[in-house]
Amino acid sequence: MEIIAEILLQVALWVLEVLLEVLLQGGAGALGEVLGRVLKKPTADFQSVHPWWAALGYALFGAIMGVVSLLVFPSLMIQSPVLRMVNVVVSAVLTGASMAALGAWRRKNGQAIMRLDTFAYGVYFGFAMSLVRYFWGALTTASRTFRFP
Repeated sequence: MEIIAEILLQVALWVLEVLLEVLLQGGAGALGEVLGRVLKKPTADFQSVHPWWAALGYALFGAIMGVVSLLVFPSLMIQSPVLRMVNVVVSAVLTGASMAALGAWRRKNGQAIMRLDTFAYGVYFGFAMSLVRYFWGALTTASRTFRFP
């Protein structure tokens, strides 16, 4: 019976770790959307910048937000390397979905949207942010494992 309780507790902790990482990324995506609106008035006209440049820009912005998030939360919530890799994909997709939902809500209320308010650009942002956090976790784990004299 104790083993089952331990397994359930471990699974609950894994779910909580992933949920906290996803919430962190969703919050960073929302902050990025607010910053984007402050810096540039959003319009439905996406033709001003080529889509590839915009994707690169949002990926770079996501990477920057990943670094900023590491300044605020320097230790990763997810300790398992396998779960961290799963989190890269899950967080990116959920960030894209939340940004698309925000864009749909803005569209429904007659507000102008920006590229970050779409699924694809939200995924670019979230993927870059989670990759930065993933590699930081890999580096810190490696530095704890390998000690140089």
